[in-house]
Amino acid sequence: MISWYNIKKEGIPFTLSWWAFIFPLGAFTMSSLKMAAYFNSTLVYSYTALLSLGLTLLWSTTFYFHY
Repeated sequence: MISWYNIKKEGIPFTLSWWAFIFPLGAFTMSSLKMAAYFNSTLVYSYTALLSLGLTLLWSTTFYFHY
């Protein structure tokens, strides 16, 4: 609870290391897309679409704060 209080009060400072979170998520999203195509699974396609949206949001946020 103390951590949440500090995060809300002070925020999380932006650093260039935020880009380190995006690469693994991008690789995981692409591998999920390949698995969905291989197994022809609608459920995995849906999951991959959500991952793609989340990844786009994270990438856009990091890009905005970096530049």
